[in-house]
Amino acid sequence: MYRNGAKICEIRRHAFYGRMNASVSSALAWPDPKTLQAALKVSVVSQEPVLTARPLDDNISYGLGHISQSSVENAAAAANAHDFISSMVDGYKTGAGQKGALLSGGQKQRVALARALVRDPKVLILDDVSSSLDSESELKIQRTIYDNPNKRTVLLISHRLNVVEKADHILVLEGGQIRESGRHEQLLAQEGVYCRLWNKQHSTFHRENGDTEE
Repeated sequence: MYRNGAKICEIRRHAFYGRMNASVSSALAWPDPKTLQAALKVSVVSQEPVLTARPLDDNISYGLGHISQSSVENAAAAANAHDFISSMVDGYKTGAGQKGALLSGGQKQRVALARALVRDPKVLILDDVSSSLDSESELKIQRTIYDNPNKRTVLLISHRLNVVEKADHILVLEGGQIRESGRHEQLLAQEGVYCRLWNKQHSTFHRENGDTEE
């Protein structure tokens, strides 16, 4: 429901530097090891992920140095990317093309999610990552997001309410302000902004699938 890249940048910036004051030198100071370690445990997957022309396995393991192929493939499987990668002639050695141009939007999102998951982050920020996915891929990725809830904290930003309905806590933003908060059932009972959007999206879904109400 809410996309704001600047907010995500703020999260990453504060993780590394804390609140920056007017001093340029302090802003550029290298963080202490504990702060750095905490920041490196945060992974972000954006709506329009950036890939390089490297092979797909290198895109997934980018920046990690030595990592086993099985770890790469396990992360790809969790992101529902393993099957389409394996079906390619060169498999995981297939080049993604400049900025991932040889992949579809949904394939790029799944590779980017695999890149995040292989890092085993403590905090995973997903910025509308299901926007280019088909229904089957979306359902599989939802299972990945909601499985093992004690393993990591997931900050999920989405316009698709069916993606967020299982979340422990939902914030509804409208006009740049938090209008409602709570669990899915609580927000429906309030019959406010969330309920209106939920009904609108579901009525659209039923029309597109030829369903009629009796």
